Amino acid sequence: MHGLEKGVHLLATQETNQKARNNAIDMLNGVINDIKSGIDVWNKFVKSGGRSTKPGSFGGWAGFEMDNQLWEIELEARDKARQASNGHSSLDTPLVSQSNVKLDEGQGDVDFAQEAISAMEDRIKRIKSLIDAIKKTKPKKPAAAKATGAAKKSTTKKKSTQKKAAAKKPAKKKPTKKKTAKKKAPKKKAVKKAPAKKKATKKKATKKKAAKKTATKKKAAKKTATKKKAASKKSTTKKKKAKKR
Repeated sequence: MHGLEKGVHLLATQETNQKARNNAIDMLNGVINDIKSGIDVWNKFVKSGGRSTKPGSFGGWAGFEMDNQLWEIELEARDKARQASNGHSSLDTPLVSQSNVKLDEGQGDVDFAQEAISAMEDRIKRIKSLIDAIKKTKPKKPAAAKATGAAKKSTTKKKSTQKKAAAKKPAKKKPTKKKTAKKKAPKKKAVKKAPAKKKATKKKATKKKAAKKTATKKKAAKKTATKKKAASKKSTTKKKKAKKR
């Protein structure tokens, strides 16, 4: 059971996924049930009184049917133990004691059966302690996992700050208001300047009219002056002619 215990202890101290931990517990409970099935087979053999096998006999003394039954139970227990230990238990000795082995010198088949039962009961106790270790041990995160966790936290913080900044940006719609204010300002100035231009044009027009009137008056005065001069010249010529006569 060295490989099984090693694999389970690694899982108990390092595995952070709760589903994987629960699955290992389920597999170990299944191994216990398989070992109990093997104990039942051996208990039947003991109750039957054995087969009067001579001490030191080679394998096959329990019969083919019993050998095959114990081997099938062992295969099921081995697969579950492999899953619980992440493959570390693949080189362990059988969890369910087999009957196709050579008996020791001076050892009968019933003696072997009783020793097999006690060995399997001890394995059940050790597997139960492994289950308790998984339940009670808090896994420690490796350094790489901590670094990645810190990096994830930093990225999440950056994302949260970016989201906050993005959320705040739409609220600030001052530039649009300023643009509209700028557009409105020239319209008001244009309205104010329009009457001033009209006044200026009116003043210019009146000045032009006044200038024209003065010019016409001057022209009229010149005409009258010329007429007076002409009339005076005519009168002087008439007087001269009258004197000559």
